[in-house]
Amino acid sequence: QVFAITDHDSLAAYPVAKGAAEAWGMTLVPGAEVTTADYHILGLGVRPQDAVFERFLAASRDMQAYRTQLRVEKLREDGIPITMQNVLHAFPHSRLGSYNIFMAMLQTQQCREYLSAENPGIAPGHLFNRYLGKRSGIPDTPQMTNERAIAAIKTAGGLAIIAHPAKDVKDMRELDELVAMGLDGLEIQPNF
Repeated sequence: QVFAITDHDSLAAYPVAKGAAEAWGMTLVPGAEVTTADYHILGLGVRPQDAVFERFLAASRDMQAYRTQLRVEKLREDGIPITMQNVLHAFPHSRLGSYNIFMAMLQTQQCREYLSAENPGIAPGHLFNRYLGKRSGIPDTPQMTNERAIAAIKTAGGLAIIAHPAKDVKDMRELDELVAMGLDGLEIQPNF
């Protein structure tokens, strides 16, 4: 009866889904999943037409696009035949990140051939870690801070919820720090 669409760094789905939710007699909670350097922070119940929050989300998307461009350049330096144009062609309307680069690599024939020749028999998850994982040598770039994300969500009238904490939180003291910044809750993901 109640649901939210929390795309990364975007509220674009909200106006599209709102009409469908009303037609089905459901309540749609406006939200976005904000990408920070350390976590993904859900903003639930934000004002969907808040101009300040929209500018904040645009700035976050711009940071991610810049980071993506640097990653693509690093991959090209390492000999991988991927271009930013490949990524943009595969994902013209997406907030860009590592997953988009990887999927564009798999969708581009020249990249697939390169990956197959250089990494025979390696599973896709291992390929991702090798080329785009945290230890892959991808340059560090400015990213949204946790404090700024939580403050922006709160200013837009929302609740700040850490997404998939079991995946990203390494020490419980991290949660204490986020709570001190204004974090409201934790996302729960049951094991299926």
